[in-house]
Amino acid sequence: MSLLEVRDLVTAYGSIEALHGVSFHVEEGEIVALLGANGAGKTTALRTISGLLRPRSGEVRFAGERIDVRPAHEIVRLGLAQVPEGRWIFTLMTVDENLRLGAYAEPRVPQGALDRVFALFPRLAERRSQVAGTLSGGEQQMLAMARALMTRPRLLLLDEPSMGLAPVLVRAIFQRIAEINREGTTILLVEQNANAALRLARRAYVLENGRIALEGPGPDLARNEAVRQAYLGVGARPKARALMTRPRLLLLDEPSMGLAPVLVRAIFQRIAEINREGTTILLVEQNANAALRLARRAYVLENGRIALEGPGPDLARNEAVRQAYLGVGARPKAPEHSPGGVG
Repeated sequence: MSLLEVRDLVTAYGSIEALHGVSFHVEEGEIVALLGANGAGKTTALRTISGLLRPRSGEVRFAGERIDVRPAHEIVRLGLAQVPEGRWIFTLMTVDENLRLGAYAEPRVPQGALDRVFALFPRLAERRSQVAGTLSGGEQQMLAMARALMTRPRLLLLDEPSMGLAPVLVRAIFQRIAEINREGTTILLVEQNANAALRLARRAYVLENGRIALEGPGPDLARNEAVRQAYLGVGARPKARALMTRPRLLLLDEPSMGLAPVLVRAIFQRIAEINREGTTILLVEQNANAALRLARRAYVLENGRIALEGPGPDLARNEAVRQAYLGVGARPKAPEHSPGGVG
């Protein structure tokens, strides 16, 4: 019996189906990756498993028990926890208060769980009295993961844990994920950095347009030519379809998403070259470090509003931006909520 079984899952937003009969399983002790482009249905799958969305049909079983008919708080008590995309920490509360709220299902805060998360994330122990909104981006991601671990889950759902982090912090986060798994927690990982995810995962599934398109061992999928071209940026020439219209203005939405660092550098070199040849560019990019090096000017969006603007090099030196978007570890004030994007 698998720890998690998803069978013929159909989930919709109103009349629009996001998942079309998705089936997959996760065995006890595994790390399983769920890959796919934006809008493929990855986050919808996690939200359905954790009880935040109700499926239209199909079923989800955890440790043999059907859970798609249960509310989210009951699913947490069964031993399944989710770390959402964008972190969603309580920014006005301290690190310690966030962690204690993570253990809300327990009659008392388990000291063993606190000891475990502080051993995994020593930086959080150093900052346990610090207001969470003033942590760097990497520290906030650590806190989101630690808060979920306070429930002592058998299965941890991770939604885009590396998003918006500098490469050195991505490596640190993936090291912690591997350590959490070695200590006995099964992990279902949704991750835009397909290269890192496939190195870590025992098995992986590829979602396309709400359906499972490929599945297999992580190393095998990393060698699959279709996966290498679509998610690892290897082999085929990048699509230049948008440039065929000879635009005066080119809108680029997350061009580096899911690519290995060497390919990210190549993509940004091409972007600079396109601009030098006379095309104006508006760039939305989660790799804030690379974007600010390239951009003449930048805007920071938070909750649908412009929070900061200025020359790219100036924003790269701004302490709030450095903490929230570049993962630099000082402690002054940072934006109150998670990153919305750099344009």
